[in-house]
Order: sequence, then C-alpha cells, then structure tokens
Amino acid sequence: MTRTFLLLTCCWLCQTSLLAQPTDFAPLGARWYYSESAFAPPPFGEFPHIIEVAAKEDYQGHLCSKIVKVIGWPSATVPDPLYIYSQNDSVFFYSLLSARFELLYDFTAQAGDSWVVGGLNTPHGVDSLLVQVDSVSQITVSGHTLKVLQTRCQLFFDWGCTITGLNAITHFIIAGVGSTGFLTPDYGLYEGGPNGLRCYTDASNDLHFVTYPCDTTLITSAVKDIDKSAGISVFPNPVRDQINVLLEINTEQAVFQLYNALGQLLRQEPIQLGTNTFAIEDLTDGLYFWEIKDHGRFFKSGHIITWTK
Repeated sequence: MTRTFLLLTCCWLCQTSLLAQPTDFAPLGARWYYSESAFAPPPFGEFPHIIEVAAKEDYQGHLCSKIVKVIGWPSATVPDPLYIYSQNDSVFFYSLLSARFELLYDFTAQAGDSWVVGGLNTPHGVDSLLVQVDSVSQITVSGHTLKVLQTRCQLFFDWGCTITGLNAITHFIIAGVGSTGFLTPDYGLYEGGPNGLRCYTDASNDLHFVTYPCDTTLITSAVKDIDKSAGISVFPNPVRDQINVLLEINTEQAVFQLYNALGQLLRQEPIQLGTNTFAIEDLTDGLYFWEIKDHGRFFKSGHIITWTK
C-alpha cells in the first residue's frame, strides 16, 4: 500500500513538474506558415507566407531567436530579421521604434488578465496595444493539446481578428506557438498582409491548423476556386453581384453567415453540399466577413470585398 502510494506520488510530481516547465518558444529551425492575401493586382487569392528561426544570437544583451522571412512579401508585419527571446513563459521582441525589448506574449495569462505590447506605431500616434484575455481553453491539433488565450481586438491594430458571433470580434493566441493571425501586431483594421496561421513546425512539433498542405497557394477567379482541398470555398473575391459558397464536406445543418466590419450579422443562409449562390446587390462597396457553422460548431471564416462599380 505504502509502495503504491509512493509510486503514485512520484508520478504526480513528475507530471506536475513537466506541466510547470516553461514553454520553449521559437527554437532553432522553428517555422510559421501563414496565409498572405493579395487583392491587387490579379490573381486574387492567398499565398504562403513563411518565417523561421534562422539562428540563435546574442542581441542587445539577450540570447535571441533570429526570425527571418523565407517566402512572402518583403514588408510583412515583422522586421526582417526580428529578434525575440523568452523568459518564464513570456516572450519579448525588439522594437526598432522604442529601441528596446517589449513584451509580446504572456502565456501564463488567465481569464481577466491583460498585458501591454509596446513599441508599436500607427499614423494616429498610438504606440501600444492592450491585450485583454477574455477566456482560456484548450485545443487538440495534430495530437498535441495546446492552451489557447482568447483576447479582444483593439482599434488601429490587426492581429488576425476573427468574427465568432454577433458583435464578437476576437483574437486567439496559442501558448508556445503565438498568434493565429500573425506573429506580431500590425497597424490597420483587417488589412492585407499575412493572416491566418496554417502550420507551425519545429524539432518536436508538426502542427497543422488547415486541411491542405502548409505551402499551398489558393487562387480565386470569377469562375471558381482552383484549390478546393480545404472543403469550403467562398468566391469570387472581390465580388460584384453574387457570391458562391462551395461546400465539399458532409454537414447536416450548415449555415453561411455574413457580417459587416462592426460585427453585425447581415445574412444567414442555410447551405448544402455543392455550390450555393447568393445575391449581394443590396450591399454597399466595402469589406465584409463571413463564417460557416454546422450545428453551431465553427468551421471556417474569411472576408470578402464587395465592388459593384
């Protein structure tokens, strides 16, 4: 009995010790695969944007991960290179604007906690972003259980915000991986550039957040979406008078929801297997957001630009 108790105690202590270990953020060779939207010039679509940890270097008194761009536009949301280091499950990045290291992520945060990301810049003179954690949950991706922080979006900055319901515009941060939008905050409200984390890989992890290959290029035209491996396609984009929703996965009560930039629900249409077409002549020119659910379970979201002139 005593031996069994001691064995169970040792196992519990071992597990607790493992859970308490700090997250190894951005190890050498780590790669982030994002989607990069292109609206002009044609073709329209999403292209892979890849950054990686190319080296470990001493920078400004800290042993840092040197992150460089592998594929994508040269002016992508982060400097090239970007120097970051982690300490006690907090991640710091070097800001060229403030000329110092600023807090980027706090993976220990719980619901109700907040932190400030400084060293940013916008034409409005706002140099910091308040990150407020609304809730904490877990997801299982590629066999790994990951902690997820659900935070609020803030005006003037885009960090990969997602509409999750009426007037609910949120942003997700995965412990040990980073933002599901892109690595650091970007000026602008739903601007182009890198958006949407596809995959994250390092020596110990191979995480796929999409069903298609990490480096897939998704091209849309006025006729069809060439790559349909994700199972859901919304096209064309930009759109003039009607929008098509192609559903290639088995669902029972799937719905297509369309929101304006304020998060207000404008349309909710049932969709079924195949191509579903909806008229949008009543919409003014601008940016809109969509999401697809089945029995209330989120499948996919994105945005469209209406252009009727």
